[in-house]
This record gives sequence, C-alpha cells and structure tokens, in this order.
Amino acid sequence: MRGLHLPASLGIARCRMVSMTLEAAVEGRNVNSIFDQFDRWVHVEGPRLPALERNIARYRAFQTLLFLFKAESLKKYLSGLMSSFNQKLSDSNGPIPEHLTKEKWTKIPDWRRSCERLVEMDFISRKTARSVVKYIGYRDKIAHNLSALFGDIGQLRVNREMMRFPMPGEKYRYNYLKLLTDCENEILEAGSRLPIIMMNSDDIYFESVEKFMRQELARLQPRIQKQIDSRKEKFKKLRLEIFENHNSWDWEGEFFPKHPDYQHKNGRLTAKGERACYLLFELGKSDLAVAYLMGLSRKAVKRRRKNWGRGR
Repeated sequence: MRGLHLPASLGIARCRMVSMTLEAAVEGRNVNSIFDQFDRWVHVEGPRLPALERNIARYRAFQTLLFLFKAESLKKYLSGLMSSFNQKLSDSNGPIPEHLTKEKWTKIPDWRRSCERLVEMDFISRKTARSVVKYIGYRDKIAHNLSALFGDIGQLRVNREMMRFPMPGEKYRYNYLKLLTDCENEILEAGSRLPIIMMNSDDIYFESVEKFMRQELARLQPRIQKQIDSRKEKFKKLRLEIFENHNSWDWEGEFFPKHPDYQHKNGRLTAKGERACYLLFELGKSDLAVAYLMGLSRKAVKRRRKNWGRGR
C-alpha cells in the first residue's frame, strides 16, 4: 500500500476486497448467470482462506482491537475530566449548552458533557466533539457485532452473498482508527491546558502492545497491496481464458456451461458432465476455469484431470 490510508489506496471498503467470485473478474459482462457460484456452499477453491484474505483478517483484527481500546480509553479520560471539572473548577456545573435542554443535559453521560464543556471553552471544535460521539457510538455497535466486520472475507456461500447483499449494521471502516486517534490527540492537547492533572494507567499498560500492533499494520500494508495486484492479474488472465474461443462452443447446445444435466443431485458428474469436463481439458482450460464453468470445486477438477490423463 502507498501510505497509511488503506481504503484510499486499495479501494477495499468500496470493492469488498476484490471478491473471489468470478463476477468480480468479468464485471460488466452479462454472463453472471453462467458463472454464478452462489449455489455452491463452499467456494470453488475450497473453504480455507487464501493468503490475501488471511492478511486482511489480521489487518482488521489489529485495527479493531486498537480502535476498541482507543475509544474506551478516550471515554475514560473524558469522564475523568468531567469529574475533575466538578471538583476543581469554581463553576462546577456551568451553563447548559444552548442546543441542549436541561432534561437532555442531565441524561447524557459524563464523557459527552466533558466534550460540550471543552467546546464552550474553545479548546476543541464542535466538529471534533461530534466526531467523538460518532466514533464511540461506532465502537459500541461493533463490539457486539464483530461478525459483520469480518463476514465479507470468508469462503462460504453466506460470505459471498454478504458481498452482494450486505448484512444490516455497521460495515468495516478502515479510516476510523486514524480519525479517532486525531480526535484523541486534539482532546489530550486541550486537557493539558486545564488546571487538572489526568493520568490513564491503561495507556501505560497497553503502550508496548499498541506499538507492536502498529508495526504489524505497517508491515501488512505493502504485502496486502502486492497480493491484491496479484489477484487482479490472476482474474484478468482467468477472464481472458474463459472467453478465449468461447464462440467456437455450442453455447446453446449440449455443452452449455453449468448445464443442469451435468451433475446428479448428490453433486457427482453425469456422463454428459464428464464429457463436457473432458472437452474443456482438451481445449486447454486451466483447473480454475473448468471449476467455474462446470460449477465444481478446484479439487474435484484436479481429480478429473488426473483420471482424464490416465485414460488418454
């Protein structure tokens, strides 16, 4: 990756991590019905996550843990700041902000009141205060729904359906950790100008682990970028291979790709399916191309090719 902004350089949040489905490889072509893999429970390349998805999972795991810690640490700091306001400052309660009623003011938590006080004192901007509310709210949502943050990188059918029909709830936000860190730095700088001494032991305990995680994130970035470039090149070649000489096929006849007569109900190939599979071998198609065209797993295609080679 080029720089620290993962989504901007990779487009991961927008393109769902360069989907493993063939639809991502043949985007723009009206052939989805032919190559649709959503009827298979497991991806054609098997249930094990490829190297790219494994690294993405690591990257998200480190970012998520850092984000959860940072959000909770900031909440504690702001809550402690509000308590110090009440104890140290002469005007302990202060006027209620104009945009809030007395009833709402008494109901909001201390950390939000602390943000309002800092805004009134012109130590932080209103935009920063709203951002803190937004990011801490995001933290509260994802902490109870972690599956939604990782579900789009799995190899099962439900994961691929999630890419096309996203689950309700929060999706993964790669830039939120940096934005929350920026807000935290601004608030800590504002707090240093107050006649209050605040210490958070959690930051001290977590300092070494945070440093390690940030190092791992920096290490994973170029590796993921390289793997994404490789994935794009792989599907570019696959697209060319699948459509190469496809006009010579009898697309409307006996050898229509993924014909329903190719497989029995238990998934085994019929005699017609075997003939179609061997025809693809004779045309020089790779195992992956045959897997997509036949609706088989790559492992099953390798076995078929081995049997085909013996029978020649």
